[in-house]
Amino acid sequence: MSSNNKNGQKSNKLTYAVIIVFFIVVVLFGAKDHLTKLTGNENVTGGYVTVAEAKNLMREFIEENPELIIRSLEKLQQKKFEEQAQKQKDRIVDNKDKIISSNYPVLGNKDGDVTVVKFFDYRCGHCKTAHKTLESLMKQDSNFKVILRVVPVLGPQSEKAARASLAAFTLSPSKFTAFHEKLINANSYNENNIKKMAQESGYDASMLVDKMDSKEVTDLLNSNSEAAGLVGVRGVPGFLIGEEFIPGNLPEDAFKEKIQKARAK
Repeated sequence: MSSNNKNGQKSNKLTYAVIIVFFIVVVLFGAKDHLTKLTGNENVTGGYVTVAEAKNLMREFIEENPELIIRSLEKLQQKKFEEQAQKQKDRIVDNKDKIISSNYPVLGNKDGDVTVVKFFDYRCGHCKTAHKTLESLMKQDSNFKVILRVVPVLGPQSEKAARASLAAFTLSPSKFTAFHEKLINANSYNENNIKKMAQESGYDASMLVDKMDSKEVTDLLNSNSEAAGLVGVRGVPGFLIGEEFIPGNLPEDAFKEKIQKARAK
């Protein structure tokens, strides 16, 4: 289902909700003064109204004041958005230790004053582009770090690449960056290619492949998925810069601006 259809359904539900609430107010609290205030119609008679009269008043009110309903819906949607954003921020702050962990690969300055957590899949084209962008920024700014949280979402080869990456990190963190570079620039992640890249990066290829299915690697992979859920990742790439979550990729200047903003806090 497209996002436009989902938004349309949400708007319809909100519209129905407004109409139902109005109808209840009219029927249960339909005193003349109250109806006059709601409708602007001073000719409303009687203390309470019939259902038929209420329907007519409701229809008349909606037809004459459509902008009021639209404004109410917009305010409600904005309120919901702000509430969700605050919940997401609170969740990130409450689970900071799980999300920003030293148990995962780090690129850049490990003691940097800004932390970028990158959620990615090795097979994702936008993730590959983001890697080059962040690589360029790290050459310009030597005081931030990137924590890599690989989240395989694009099928079996994605999981193979993720497991190979985590296996390499657990076996020898010092050799990891070279292997990571090969993985992020590769197009195929079958066992032969993984062994070739591992060997070229200085690993014992057979040992690395054996490590891929270990409990240690599985636990790290599960922890990445948990962290992605806590942050609110719905697709890759996704970035946590300071306490701000950014879904999707950004141009280099926008990344730079977000990093400076986090540094200023």
